[in-house]
Amino acid sequence: MKIGKSRKVALLFTLFSIAMAGIASGGSYEFLLDQISKSDYQAYVENLVGFGSRYLYSPGNTSAKDYIYNQFSANGLIVSYDYFYYNGNYYQNVVGTLPGTAHPEEIFILGAHFDSLPAGTDSPGADDNASGVAAILEIASVLSNYRFGCTIQFVAFNAEEQGLRGSKAYADKSKANGDNIKGMINFDMIAYTGNNPLGDIEIMGDAWLVDAFSANSFAYVPSLFTESHYGNVYGSDNYYFHSTKYDGSASILLVEDTPNEIWGGSNPYYHKSTDLPENLDYDFAWNVAKAATATMADISGIQSAKGDVNGDGFINLQDAILALRILSNFQSIDVQRDADVNGDGLIGIEEVVFILQEVGAVQ
Repeated sequence: MKIGKSRKVALLFTLFSIAMAGIASGGSYEFLLDQISKSDYQAYVENLVGFGSRYLYSPGNTSAKDYIYNQFSANGLIVSYDYFYYNGNYYQNVVGTLPGTAHPEEIFILGAHFDSLPAGTDSPGADDNASGVAAILEIASVLSNYRFGCTIQFVAFNAEEQGLRGSKAYADKSKANGDNIKGMINFDMIAYTGNNPLGDIEIMGDAWLVDAFSANSFAYVPSLFTESHYGNVYGSDNYYFHSTKYDGSASILLVEDTPNEIWGGSNPYYHKSTDLPENLDYDFAWNVAKAATATMADISGIQSAKGDVNGDGFINLQDAILALRILSNFQSIDVQRDADVNGDGLIGIEEVVFILQEVGAVQ
């Protein structure tokens, strides 16, 4: 199933007055949350499960990896495969980067692992962890239309089920490079509630980031119940980005139950061939994704939308006209740095086409 962005594009223009009011005041992020699509989220889950087993050594793992890469690329992120060595072979994480405009050296990560268990050919992994990967794909499809003060990396980790191999390798490499990772939000099993209307999302990790997620969830998604836990927790990819493992960083795990509860049987489909899409609570997962979107906008510092050439806080035909004048050398002015859509440092035809698409003038 192909996931289109036509609905998001239409929403962008109609919601910009709300959006910019929130940006200017440092206040509401409702304009972002309104663009998080439950149907697109569900489609991502179903597409990932459709590749068959995503067990590390299966063909479906490779198919899922390439699918995630293509989705990141389609949303205009800077995409790369991050290679790591494990058990005699090289494997890849997938990284989509949205560079920051004010403090690009400061990095925030939205992460989830895409491999699955049990071993073999019958490992659908809908909750564990297509549910988490779908969240970062959907959030990326929205946040990629905006600029942020800090860099945001969307990272799909591999070989989590083999002992956090992909995320440990990524954290080790980032430390060796001196990367200034400020925070990491990890999604792992966020969509099973057993039809419990009082089901909550566990927020586990560094105190300030736990509190930031909890506060944004309460403010923007009050129907989502949360439970806070402070301290590092082993069992998922947040572990090596916690402040006790990575100086200057912080991490949280978002999970439907604590690891001990899951290992104790709270999810009867865990690591079984019955971990299927029809068992998921999509309303619950959608709310988790929305709360995470607000949190990331809050901590990374949303700046403005791509395509705002004249810097008035809106994308409209005035931006297209101004971009055409600049392109034709009829006018030379200082324009918003954030107006540069494709990152080449220039205002050109791609910016004009982008703006016209945003306002619905062309398809």
